[in-house]
Amino acid sequence: MLRKARLRWQFGPVRILAVGNTMGGARLGLIVGRRAGRKAHQRNRLKRTAREAFRCQAGGLPPVDVLLHVQAPIHPKELKSRLEDAFKKMSSEAPR
Repeated sequence: MLRKARLRWQFGPVRILAVGNTMGGARLGLIVGRRAGRKAHQRNRLKRTAREAFRCQAGGLPPVDVLLHVQAPIHPKELKSRLEDAFKKMSSEAPR
């Protein structure tokens, strides 16, 4: 997936990769490493925030596999706003 990604975006500490799929809907993959949050509850909160932002926008996305990689510490509210912007942008540029 990482090598085949047709769309790549970098929003501060958040990297988003996307590639078209044949499943008929958008799917989300998450990578939130220890650099993003030293404690497990911090990383889990970032994952929950990312899933919720994806759920809110998934209906407007074409069938794509989205990989979200959080590379550095980021506040969950900032992550949510960046992801909402990214998913809106992706809905217009995503591979078919």
